[in-house]
Amino acid sequence: MRRTLFHIPHDLFGIPLLGVGLLLALWGIFCGVWFVRWYLRGGEKDALSSFAVTAAIVGVMITWVGPFLEEGGSGLPIRGYGVMMLIAIVSAVWLAIQRGNRRGLTADTLISLGTWLMVGGILGARAFYVIEYAESYRGTNLLDAVVKILNFTSGGLVVFGGLIGAAVAFLIFCARHRLPPLALADVIAPSLALGQAVGRVGCFLSGCCFAGPSDLPWAVAFPWGSEPHRHQVQTGEVYLHGMKFLPGPQAAAAEDRPTVSHVEPGSLAERNGIEPGDVIVAIGNYAVTNRWQAEDVLLHAVAPGGVVELHVAGKSSPIRWSVPSVLPRSSPAHPVQIYSALDAFLLCGFLLAYTPLARRDGELVAWLLTLHPISRFLLEQIRVDEPGIVGTGLSISQIISVALFCSGIALWAFVLSRSPGKVSFETSPSIARRDPPRPVATRKTAPKTKEKTSISAR
Repeated sequence: MRRTLFHIPHDLFGIPLLGVGLLLALWGIFCGVWFVRWYLRGGEKDALSSFAVTAAIVGVMITWVGPFLEEGGSGLPIRGYGVMMLIAIVSAVWLAIQRGNRRGLTADTLISLGTWLMVGGILGARAFYVIEYAESYRGTNLLDAVVKILNFTSGGLVVFGGLIGAAVAFLIFCARHRLPPLALADVIAPSLALGQAVGRVGCFLSGCCFAGPSDLPWAVAFPWGSEPHRHQVQTGEVYLHGMKFLPGPQAAAAEDRPTVSHVEPGSLAERNGIEPGDVIVAIGNYAVTNRWQAEDVLLHAVAPGGVVELHVAGKSSPIRWSVPSVLPRSSPAHPVQIYSALDAFLLCGFLLAYTPLARRDGELVAWLLTLHPISRFLLEQIRVDEPGIVGTGLSISQIISVALFCSGIALWAFVLSRSPGKVSFETSPSIARRDPPRPVATRKTAPKTKEKTSISAR
């Protein structure tokens, strides 16, 4: 896990980088060069409009969002999750262009489609996450909530929400250009699997989408304060500075006060007199009224090499001890994010290998909709970050997996009902790749006939 890769400094040679600064100027130069290149090539208007949307979004992020995300004097953090998301998008679009070129689609068309899918996917994935974890956005003012919602580069995108958003954007794109959805979906199906594979590596770097404990040789111990570590603290699986607090109903019975339930033998907490049953009323200068506040302060406000200062009910003086310079990690857990990445890479490879065997439009996307939900449902069995919903014991991702699998079966029924063979679709002049010019005949020529540019479903 490496949540932050590096920081972009606030300024360079005294010139601000974010806001109205150097990065915005460089982005403007890049956009200008791209436009000149597009104009000289006689590019497609749709590619221009899609790039304009992307340019505007990036410009807004640099000008207004970026300065809010700076971390004091450290500058803007570049998160591993955001970097892997960028690599996922670029690699997915590159693969789609390679496949599309063999079927008569221009690079501009697929870049335009990639922009639609990127925007729709990110909006859907972020909206799904915000709805699912709405509790974490309450209690903050409107501006802070908006910035927190926009800060998706540090994690917080739900894959299935992204699929829904991207699917809506895809259908709108196909309707706008009068393209058959199944044939185009087959072109980009391997790209979707590749993008997810790379994106899951970002989940591993961020520490999100985590699984339960494991004693396997490749199990991973996540750093102190990460989401897996925090989850294990809350469930009482690991000690927090040598202490565990009463969980769930027991805490409610004790009026939800932060009551110590266990003390780690031989720990600094035990050696300094902390005992089971002690009620913590304050930690340093922070008053705490429940176990959640106590755990949050002990996780984030007590720095390595600092001092733990506990004010215990019934004791006249606080209890203090020095914190080690290296804090313990979580218990080893399944690296389920890597499992998911390997699963998606294998799925991408299968779809690429199956492409020459396809005889109907929609076969590749049908494979995607049937194979991926099965593996996702099974992987959810070892994940612990999503609780069961509506009394089913199934997470929301498992329920959506069942729905996607059923839609995949229905798509297979439709696809197999069609006659096998090369199924082509017509493309409009703005979408089809331009054919090379033909030599002019010097003698008698055959009567001219209208030709259609078709795209093989294979």
